Amino acid sequence: MKDFEFKVLRGLLFCLLLLVNYTILTSLFSTFEFTKDFTNGSQFAGFIVTFLGLHSFFALASFGSSRFVQKQYSSYLMAGCSIVIPLMYFFNGLKQITALNISNFLIFII
Repeated sequence: MKDFEFKVLRGLLFCLLLLVNYTILTSLFSTFEFTKDFTNGSQFAGFIVTFLGLHSFFALASFGSSRFVQKQYSSYLMAGCSIVIPLMYFFNGLKQITALNISNFLIFII
């Protein structure tokens, strides 16, 4: 079981570091001029990376708080947040993503 937990933690840390690196890189390179198709694709990729980053952040917080003996309810709160907050982000950004006219968007939903 420890090996499985280690693999899950490595995956969550990878997603969280991907979000941090993506945020840093987009803030550095956002001043350059890009074509319309490139910005549509990068906005879509940013949406997906942020979605996974939000989930991984709260999943890691849930894992960390589950190790505390005194406050077990915080683990359940973080587990709920790891599902609810990314879903709220998804439904909030759905209108913006559909406005990008990306043909693969329907494939992603299905």
